[in-house]
Amino acid sequence: MGKESRAHSHTSVKKTVCDVIDVYDGDVETALLWLLEPLQALNGLRPVDCFSDKTKTLQLQALIKKLDQGDFS
Repeated sequence: MGKESRAHSHTSVKKTVCDVIDVYDGDVETALLWLLEPLQALNGLRPVDCFSDKTKTLQLQALIKKLDQGDFS
């Protein structure tokens, strides 16, 4: 992975983690626990497992957006 790719990946992870914290109204502990919990919506993956793959990261970000909008389906 090139230097620019790693920087983009790092920025994407940081944004995603911040978005989860926002969903949990600033509750960092709950947000971090959520990131470590296998989720049915991610086919049993933990959200943190999605960070190594761009497509999975996009899927995770879409899920977080739904949660932020109150869609828990």
